[in-house]
Amino acid sequence: MIQKIVILGAGRIGKAIGRTLEINPGHQVEYWDANPIMVPDQKSLEQIIPMADFIFFCIPSQTINGACLSISSLIKKQAVLGAFTKGIELKTLKTIDQMLCESLPDNPFAFFGGPMLAEEIENNLGGVAVVATDRKTFKKIKRLFSTTLIKLEYAKDIKAIAVASVLKNIYALSLGIADGLGWGTNIKGWLTAKAIKEMMMIAKILKINPKVILGSAGIGDFIATAFSPYSRNRASGEMIVKNGKCDTPGEGIISLPPLLDLLKNDTKKMPLLRTLTEVIINKKDAKEKFEELLKNY
Repeated sequence: MIQKIVILGAGRIGKAIGRTLEINPGHQVEYWDANPIMVPDQKSLEQIIPMADFIFFCIPSQTINGACLSISSLIKKQAVLGAFTKGIELKTLKTIDQMLCESLPDNPFAFFGGPMLAEEIENNLGGVAVVATDRKTFKKIKRLFSTTLIKLEYAKDIKAIAVASVLKNIYALSLGIADGLGWGTNIKGWLTAKAIKEMMMIAKILKINPKVILGSAGIGDFIATAFSPYSRNRASGEMIVKNGKCDTPGEGIISLPPLLDLLKNDTKKMPLLRTLTEVIINKKDAKEKFEELLKNY
């Protein structure tokens, strides 16, 4: 039986996941992007959504609600929804899983966390997807990815994986800033330890299990995002040092203000997060603030 898959968002991760899946002759993959230039001969949502067995969201976090509205009347109830998008909605402070589950409540849903850099997946280097969902849906997704080089790990706590995915993007910015400042591996190792400590503190405040931060969706994804030359969030931090701003911000920069709102700006015990706030939101000098962090943490 042919499995019909729709990838919403034809950027790097969308194309990487789609190309990995379409190698299997039993899979039919369709791409759709808000920018039709990204998909030559793009079909309409009305043509592809009603037939889809799996719909994967690989679009910016702030476009999720609009996408849900566009497909809500077209989607069949048994279609599995999967979110590769990470982030927090600016107005509602909802994570991706909350937005999708509330907008499309009749469909089985899975959130994909873990280290999955698109460039490495495209180069057949594999990846690890922490799939947060129910067991029945996980089995369906596991069968879908069974012929790929992406290893799947099961998780039942969707909110925890979604939050961990937000935090790793935000804290990866600090390692990008460290690269921009020319810090060595020793100091970046110290900075990594502080980032992990603060992520666990935030997890506890947001009432999710801090141990999730120690797993593939936490430290695993954080290390990949913070140190890879392919990482947009790491590159964003480096760009801030070099240019004083980032013209093409990744999800880490976008997610920082709503995270602070969720924490009610109570970051007294989180010097690294406060420093990121000073540099990214308050536009303070990165060199000055990070040297101050290194001296006083």
